[in-house]
Amino acid sequence: VTGIAPISVNGTATADCPCAVGSSRLAVARQLCEAVEGELCVQEDAVYLRLPTHKTVVLVVDDNDDLIRLFERYLADSPIQVIGARNAEQAMELARKARPTLITLDVMMPTHDGWEVLQNLKHHPETRAIPVAVCSILEEPHLAISLGADDYVKKPVTQKALLDLIARWERDPLAEEQ
Repeated sequence: VTGIAPISVNGTATADCPCAVGSSRLAVARQLCEAVEGELCVQEDAVYLRLPTHKTVVLVVDDNDDLIRLFERYLADSPIQVIGARNAEQAMELARKARPTLITLDVMMPTHDGWEVLQNLKHHPETRAIPVAVCSILEEPHLAISLGADDYVKKPVTQKALLDLIARWERDPLAEEQ
């Protein structure tokens, strides 16, 4: 998903404009755009810049560092960013700050169990709309859904299962606007 922004000076890209076709600044801008998988298009009266505006972020809430690292390895070759939270406090803070596309939530954690974290996420105004997938060794998908989870994935999680889960919840901001 991208955003398009015309760039022009007084409506035209002239020879003395930093956006002019032959300018070295334009060449640098084009390289920067390509580096972030964007585009730069020069027309007679403007330069159009297309940059990515949406990044998929998955917040993995699990007290097991190995699971967080496993998810990072599974997604290393994708544009998806993984953020790990190892306890309830980190989970709530990161969910509010990062506004992830999806949260995967272990239910068997010390001090605050995942069911309590799920309730806190779903009752907080800043996090209630974020999809939460319970990620557990327990075979309890119906319980997870009845307690407010949006999805469920059973441990051990394969790379395909994780990618399928994320694909179900990736947001398309353009589709949301329609």
